[in-house]
Amino acid sequence: MIKFLLGIGLKERNVDIVILQDLQHLVSELDAEKAFLRDGCQQAKETYEAKRKQHNVGEQSLFALAWEVDGFEKLIQMQDDIISTIRTIEQMIASPRRGNVPKKLTELRNCFNCKT
Repeated sequence: MIKFLLGIGLKERNVDIVILQDLQHLVSELDAEKAFLRDGCQQAKETYEAKRKQHNVGEQSLFALAWEVDGFEKLIQMQDDIISTIRTIEQMIASPRRGNVPKKLTELRNCFNCKT
């Protein structure tokens, strides 16, 4: 998916209709991953809560489980931010004033670069 993203808006993919199609494809991929992340987050929360209720669980184990929950929550937030950026780009393309779409596409690529 990263390689696909890095090509959006470049060379032959630098036409509004193609950019919009590419962004829709990206949102579909992110939505599919989001279901996986939400399920993982829910399972991590349930595991954490179950272990927290046990009296013989070490502090390190609880700390590790809490970090797992936090990790899932951060990934979900990152995806929400990326989708928000995509929606902004779509609105910019549709707007008569347009805005700086190439700059916003660079911001989108940077979101993924810090994620990897």
